[in-house]
Amino acid sequence: MGAKHSAAGSAVLSQSPTLENIREAYVQGEELKAQELIRIACQENGEGRADMLELLCAASQHGDKESVRFLLMDARVSFPQETTDGNPAILAAHYGHCSVVQELLNSIPSPCIRKDLLNWMLATACQQGHLEVVKLLILNYQADAEDCALHSDEFAVITGLPLYAAARAENKQIATFLLENGAGFSSYALMDHAKFTQELLRERMVEDRETRSDGRVQQPVSVQWSGLKLPWLELDWFLDVSSRITVLDVSHNGLSSLPSVVPWGFINLHTLNLSHNKLKELPTPQSSQEIICLRLRQVNLCENELESLPVGLLHLSQIQRLFAAKNRLSVLFSIPNGTNWIGLRRLQELDVSDNHLMDLPSSVMHCFKSLTSLNISKNRLSRFLDPWACPLKICKAASNQIESLPDTISIFWRTHLKEVDFSENALKELPSYIFELEAIVSLKLCGNQITTLPPPNKWKCSQLRTLDLSRNQLGKQIRTEENAKTRRLPFLTTWHRRDPEPACPVQFPEILRDSLEVLFLNDNQLDCVPPSVCTLKTLSELYLSNNPGIQELPAELGQLSNLWQLDIEELNISNVPADVCRDGPAAVLAFLRAELRCAEACRLLKLMFVGPPRQGKSTLLEALQTGRNSAFLPSDHSIRTSSWLLERPSGVKNNVDSVSFNVWDIGGPASMSTVNQCFFTDKALYVVVWNLALGEEAVANLQSWLLNIEARAPNSAVVVIGTHLDLIDTKFRTERIATLRAYILALCRTPSGARASGYPDITWKHLHEVSCKNLEGMDGLKRLLYQVACSMKDISNPASCHKLVGRLIPKSYLTLQEAVLAERQRRDAEDKVQYLTDLELEEIIEQSPDSDIKDYEDLQIAISFLIETGTVLHFPDTSHGLCKLYFLDAVWLAECLERIVHLKSSRSVARNGLIRTEDLRMLLIGTGFTQHTEEQYFQFLAKFEIALPVACNSYLLPHLLPPKPAMDIHCFRQHTSNTIQRQFKMSFVPAGFWERFIARMLISLSQMDLQALETKKGSRNPRNRNTVIYSFAGKQLKNRCSTFRVRRSQTIYWKEGLLVTFDGGYLSVESSDLNWKKKKSGGIKIICQSETRDFSAMAFITDHVNSLIEQWFPALTASESDGSLLIEQYAPCPYCTAVSRHSDSLPQTSSTLSAVHYFNMEDCVLAAVEKDYITCPNHPKEVVPLQELVPELFMTDFPSR
Repeated sequence: MGAKHSAAGSAVLSQSPTLENIREAYVQGEELKAQELIRIACQENGEGRADMLELLCAASQHGDKESVRFLLMDARVSFPQETTDGNPAILAAHYGHCSVVQELLNSIPSPCIRKDLLNWMLATACQQGHLEVVKLLILNYQADAEDCALHSDEFAVITGLPLYAAARAENKQIATFLLENGAGFSSYALMDHAKFTQELLRERMVEDRETRSDGRVQQPVSVQWSGLKLPWLELDWFLDVSSRITVLDVSHNGLSSLPSVVPWGFINLHTLNLSHNKLKELPTPQSSQEIICLRLRQVNLCENELESLPVGLLHLSQIQRLFAAKNRLSVLFSIPNGTNWIGLRRLQELDVSDNHLMDLPSSVMHCFKSLTSLNISKNRLSRFLDPWACPLKICKAASNQIESLPDTISIFWRTHLKEVDFSENALKELPSYIFELEAIVSLKLCGNQITTLPPPNKWKCSQLRTLDLSRNQLGKQIRTEENAKTRRLPFLTTWHRRDPEPACPVQFPEILRDSLEVLFLNDNQLDCVPPSVCTLKTLSELYLSNNPGIQELPAELGQLSNLWQLDIEELNISNVPADVCRDGPAAVLAFLRAELRCAEACRLLKLMFVGPPRQGKSTLLEALQTGRNSAFLPSDHSIRTSSWLLERPSGVKNNVDSVSFNVWDIGGPASMSTVNQCFFTDKALYVVVWNLALGEEAVANLQSWLLNIEARAPNSAVVVIGTHLDLIDTKFRTERIATLRAYILALCRTPSGARASGYPDITWKHLHEVSCKNLEGMDGLKRLLYQVACSMKDISNPASCHKLVGRLIPKSYLTLQEAVLAERQRRDAEDKVQYLTDLELEEIIEQSPDSDIKDYEDLQIAISFLIETGTVLHFPDTSHGLCKLYFLDAVWLAECLERIVHLKSSRSVARNGLIRTEDLRMLLIGTGFTQHTEEQYFQFLAKFEIALPVACNSYLLPHLLPPKPAMDIHCFRQHTSNTIQRQFKMSFVPAGFWERFIARMLISLSQMDLQALETKKGSRNPRNRNTVIYSFAGKQLKNRCSTFRVRRSQTIYWKEGLLVTFDGGYLSVESSDLNWKKKKSGGIKIICQSETRDFSAMAFITDHVNSLIEQWFPALTASESDGSLLIEQYAPCPYCTAVSRHSDSLPQTSSTLSAVHYFNMEDCVLAAVEKDYITCPNHPKEVVPLQELVPELFMTDFPSR
């Protein structure tokens, strides 16, 4: 190859790079030689240098894409867009070099490509028969398939038409493609190439091969000639198939006349489409005997120039649909005297809209006995035709000059008419019989001169859904002679009292209460919203705009629960705040509902003081409430409740004078932290308190509190307050506080500044520091609490512009709140249980005479208000009866729970964190819980992971679990090749995860034991006596858990881990090392070791983890803002683990040899699709077999048995 190339190069050097030599090289097929000569020519200077444009033309002509690209890109040659035969693009199109055409056109910015150049190229490609070039120009560069490329003295040259050029070349493929992309037949093409064009037209005749042929019809033919711009029809085109034509579609052409046999001579024609042409008339048959198209059922004559409908249609009895809109009809039919006709008896749809009709002759219309749809809109009718006996369902007569309606409409069409449109006419009054149409669904009367409606007792239209009365004169005061005299003599009347409001001229009957959905009253002269509108219960859309007299909205509109669209534009509403109106219809309607229920602005919030013990929460609260520091007073209770009124701080601009708080001070020892989360409710303000003096350690302890708040109360606001500011040296205070603040924000925000998943939305504005000793920072804290409280949103309450403080609460809710508080005080005085059942709560509601809480949904909203304000504690999202209890006193409930939390681990009551159900039931004695409510109590314990059922007769008490294993478990861990590991990296470990996981595992293991016992009892085969098989499938669908079979010998579990030993191996699950500074703050580490390489336990654990997350913690299945998953599964490289022995390290991305590399399980799955190994970056020469790394992907996690 090298010798050949050098020989070619020497040959090139022996020739001068002239245009002739280059062309000669192309002719001889030496393209490489030509390319080299072109490159040399571009480098030469002087008089002998070849013209660059001519080089481009030569390369384009011979399809040399590489040289064309070189000349355009490197030599910077630009070609002109003049339409000459020597243009490179036209040459490329002429010779069919598609890639060269694309290269040339792409060198010009798309908006700068001239259309005439594209059209010339298209015509040239059509002439030469290059289909691919034609497709490229039309589809990619939008060349016009109909435009003429050549002009002479401003007149088009017919050979420049693409379709004419294709016909001239007799290329059917190109011609067909052009017709499909907007081209049409010109008269020149039809005359000069008659045979070719006829063949093209015949190809557009579709034979219906699915229709079975019979004696009359042989393979019906559908003629689809729409949009071909045909100037005429030739009888020869379809004469031989005229008896088989069933569909004739010649719409969107330029036809001004038709052959005499169209359509009358097509015996099997059933669909005729002549729309969008220039027809002034259809051929007139000499007699009815010439009309043989008796099967014609549908005729479309729209958008022509007809002055009357063809009389021949009157003789066709099968026509069902006749469309003649947008013509010039002045009369419907011009029927010669003495003509007898019996057709159109089966006509169902007639559309003669947008014509010049001034009258509809009853002699013709009354013959349409089957008419169901009539459209006579946009004509010049001054009266509506007299009704007749037909099943008319749709009547459209809009945009005419109709002044009155006949009184027989309700006689003939009472039970038929469903849709009526008399809009844009000159109706001044509505006869009552219009509203006596019993089947009507839609009635449009907009754009008339209607001033009043018939009295309600005349309405019979019980199915009416849409009523359009817009752009009329409803409400216009008609001046009568009597009231004129009264106005002239005002001094003769004695004023006694205010005159009553004038009766509204619009009144809707009760018959519409359960049917009307859409009502248009806009653009009238109404002085008020008709009161009867407020009784239309099913109304979903109401339009009232442009009624200048309407200045108030009745509160009764709030009763319309289905109303979602309220149009009040251009109205100056005085009884609804402007900011509420700006928030849209939902806010306005919510405000009206609140007004209707005598709602009051509520400024009460629930304020929660939470945080680790001994941080100064109670002292801080005392300083806020009293304004002075106080000595630390230990409390006997883990929770205290009080009230606090926070006045608006000076200098704060807000219209809220004060905010009231129901304060819950959540304290107690660390053992109560699990219990305290049950008091977390939504839409509260949480003050998380921590000790500045404890530094980074205290910040780390905030993590679980922040996670719990977000998990239990995601719609709440959180501020983080550091106490003991006086213990920070003033010299370093600024730097120290900035550092600690950064640590807190590192918890709650991602490195990009976005909110971290699982954490509340905390920014630097939500952080503050105070001293309870010298009260430094207290005023700033009050200002912060006030501003945060006033900025809290209530998405479910649009009436108050979604603000929580100042939200409108119905009077009945506030009354219920007072009654519940009174009941709490009564029970406290009488030492009774502090909870209500649902029946007792209903009794309290019924005892209030003014209560308007009637339905279940409203009751739930009222209960939510009581929960959010701290009046009651309730859990509506639970079952088994807990949702029917309402706890009145948090202190009382905490005392009940303390009995369990203060229980110590002992052999008599609770052993290994497990307690028998009988012993747990004994702890209820004296609390007030009875046998009827103990099930609800147990469910409450399980909901908040205080006591989780692990068997039918025992519960797990997570607070009694040791923080570490009760024995040294490292002796079980021997690093062998028979060990596999998994690591779950989690953005956050949700509250209650480990408690529920350990409980679930204990349930599974106990079920395995039970199953093994049953296997022993039922085993009669001596060979099975020495083999005990444990299997877990539970009540769930069978999954990989059922493959886990071991001989369990020991089970050890602690707060965040579990170890199961069995013959020949072990299985351990424990939390990873937590590091609050990292993005992924925790996780799960799973180790499975088996001498027989039975790794089914790994699937057993991973399936349990995944199912637990899907069932209880679905938020973990989402993604971070950067797209990464919140939970990811990894497998450590076994070779790295064997070398470094750092099995406890977190997954790292570092490629240092000392670190263990962790493979993402998704990468392992993708790699397993194509190969059986994966490469570790720490030792790329030594590949890792996937069957050892992830045996479950290859179903090799089962032992050899």
